[in-house]
Amino acid sequence: MKPSDWRFERIDVVAGAVSTGVIGFFVVVACAETLYRSHTHINDASDAAVALTPLAGHLASTLFAVGLVGAGLLAAAILPLSTSYSVSEAFGKEGRIAGNLRTEPIFFLTYIAMTALGAAIVLIPGAPLVPILFLTQAVNAVMLLPLLAMIAHLTRDRALMGELRIGTISACAAWATTALITVTVIALGAFSLLPSHY
Repeated sequence: MKPSDWRFERIDVVAGAVSTGVIGFFVVVACAETLYRSHTHINDASDAAVALTPLAGHLASTLFAVGLVGAGLLAAAILPLSTSYSVSEAFGKEGRIAGNLRTEPIFFLTYIAMTALGAAIVLIPGAPLVPILFLTQAVNAVMLLPLLAMIAHLTRDRALMGELRIGTISACAAWATTALITVTVIALGAFSLLPSHY
């Protein structure tokens, strides 16, 4: 990536972050209107489709199926790839999707392993997929905390970042975000330990 590309990269990141926030907001609203109002517990995909009936009517199952397939295709492409890049960089390799298994063994073996592992878990007969989904997201939130703190620290390092070192406002925003996520993770842990009231 060249310095001339940074402007477009910033637009991509901001647009993605805003879109994610908007989508997340409406997911919370939809869940509050359907699941929380009726005290419905989701154990599998069919429960989620049925819960959408008050909002989507007879098209609830179709709407959920389309969303599930779209999310699955996105996750299958993006998550293993991002992990492959991270693992390659951890071993000091660039990691190029334009390469092949011979030229980029770490990158492609990681991608294959991640995809195979995900498929194997989904194909386990009777696997509690919804609890597994919640668990992975909770673990993701916990693991995000040290990463955010590390990123906030490194981006303030003048020797490392040079003229790209973030300013005081950006640093405060980064640490405020880390603090907010810390509070939500603690709240999640506390509420998970409380007995259910329904």
